[in-house]
Amino acid sequence: KKYVPRWDVGQDNVGVDDITEIIDSPAIKIMARCSNQELNSDQMLRIAQRELAGVATVTHSNPHDSLLEISANGISKGETLSKIAARYGISADETVAFGDNPNDFSMLAWASRSWAMADGHPDAVKHAKFVAEPHEEDGVAKEIEQLLELPE
Repeated sequence: KKYVPRWDVGQDNVGVDDITEIIDSPAIKIMARCSNQELNSDQMLRIAQRELAGVATVTHSNPHDSLLEISANGISKGETLSKIAARYGISADETVAFGDNPNDFSMLAWASRSWAMADGHPDAVKHAKFVAEPHEEDGVAKEIEQLLELPE
């Protein structure tokens, strides 16, 4: 089968030969992989964003896995975070976000206090206000300790 679910989410784990068989089914997110890995995730992302512009939101969370995340148009971490924050009366100025890959860019841009991980995707720093130390050096924990003014 050409299209096979990778994770069991309560649906029958059966692939389909033709994507048009399921394209009208309700979906929260579609994951698309370049199985022969001729393209990396960034290359796939550029193509998919061009082809799906105005139809779907396309991003990825791992530059090495050749795996895209395709959601309904306008759905992103940033959009979702802004809606949840608004529901609780929290502004972007009161929000902290950490991210490392393209699926985090909208969230990093929305939050007034946002950190890109030093070892994350090179474009993350374009969307964040600050850069945190790499994951391996506990970058997130160190920034949270400083935000909370905790002793080291």
